[in-house]
Amino acid sequence: MNWLENKFGLIRLTDINAEVEGNTAFITGTYAVESRSESGKREELLYRFSKTLKRRHGDWLAVESRSSRITESGPVAVN
Repeated sequence: MNWLENKFGLIRLTDINAEVEGNTAFITGTYAVESRSESGKREELLYRFSKTLKRRHGDWLAVESRSSRITESGPVAVN
């Protein structure tokens, strides 16, 4: 998958899975954030995420969102 650029650096989404059950959708996946430190060193941080959306009046609204940073010692909750 390609990198997307935003104000924080580059983001790459992978392992995206979406399931819809009636008016509820569950989305999970991983993303990598690439940035540069003040010294110019390239850094890549990995995260796993999940989102829950509800359909109301034809629109999908986010009702829950979680992310955990993936480190060598295991996941670390960030929200």
